[in-house]
Amino acid sequence: MRNPRVSINSSGDAVAVWMASKGRGNPAVQTSSTSDSGATWSSPVDLAVLSDATPQPQVAIDSAGRAIAVWETVVSGYYAIQTRSSLDGGLNWSAAVTLSQPFGTESTDKPRLSIDGSGRAIAVWERNSVIQSSSSLDGGVTWSAAVDLSSDLGNSYDAEVSIGETGRAIAIWGFESIIQSSSSPDGGLTWSPAVDLSSPEYPAWDPEVSIDGLGRAIAVWESEQLTPDGTDSVIQSSSSLDGGVTWSPPVDLSAPAGYAEFAQLNANSSGRVFVVWSRYDFLLGESVVQSRSYLFPAALADTGANDSVMGASVMATVGLLAAGTLALAMRRRLARF
Repeated sequence: MRNPRVSINSSGDAVAVWMASKGRGNPAVQTSSTSDSGATWSSPVDLAVLSDATPQPQVAIDSAGRAIAVWETVVSGYYAIQTRSSLDGGLNWSAAVTLSQPFGTESTDKPRLSIDGSGRAIAVWERNSVIQSSSSLDGGVTWSAAVDLSSDLGNSYDAEVSIGETGRAIAIWGFESIIQSSSSPDGGLTWSPAVDLSSPEYPAWDPEVSIDGLGRAIAVWESEQLTPDGTDSVIQSSSSLDGGVTWSPPVDLSAPAGYAEFAQLNANSSGRVFVVWSRYDFLLGESVVQSRSYLFPAALADTGANDSVMGASVMATVGLLAAGTLALAMRRRLARF
């Protein structure tokens, strides 16, 4: 079992997906669901049994119990992105739908998914170094044709997407060491031209984005910084008050003289955002998990939360409750994927 993901709604309905082995090296995407906040779970079922793929499945569920899972698979000998949907919180699933077109030797990779409270959903992925997207207005039952979000004149990677309650959405990715984004006012049906968020002075990668119901958004990413003592890595951030049409200049969230990575964030309807990341402190010789809070339109402020984990890199994941309470979970991570 590997690559688990879970999504939960405000009613306590949750759906989990993960990779499982079916023997002879054939992986399967499996799922289980709960309607009582995790007290009991349904028996695992296969969403897809794959002949040749190592996908990282993703899942999302909205407030009405509509759930969508997405993964990478092989169709007619070529890599492609597929999805299945559920209208009853993960108890029953539709037939698989292929979102990307399996052309020649071009590969697809790393699908990501976001859904709002009305069943509008957006999937993004990388296809042959171009970021593509497809959208659904009915909880994943039907999907639009795939469209390119990034340029085909360079290497695009690490795509993420977030959709707010009004259907305004933002996709973010890395392009030739610069973080770029595109915004959509209509649930992913149309997209703006790509804009640069990070400075071209330093390489940047591993972006994350979150948008709330009012179109306020925050993006974070990891950026390399040169110092007299060598190379550091800092977590940088930019914010938008107009749904990703315009962005503030990037600011450093983490302290210098260290190596910060694995940033995660979440925003709620009150405009409260928490960002967490792992930072290796060269002076202390250990990793610490740090966080900052953001309240639109105020400036970023250090929350003072600072948990130390010895001897390993840490990947931090953050969940934000409706009252603005930070729920933090950590797990060791020894390598970048």
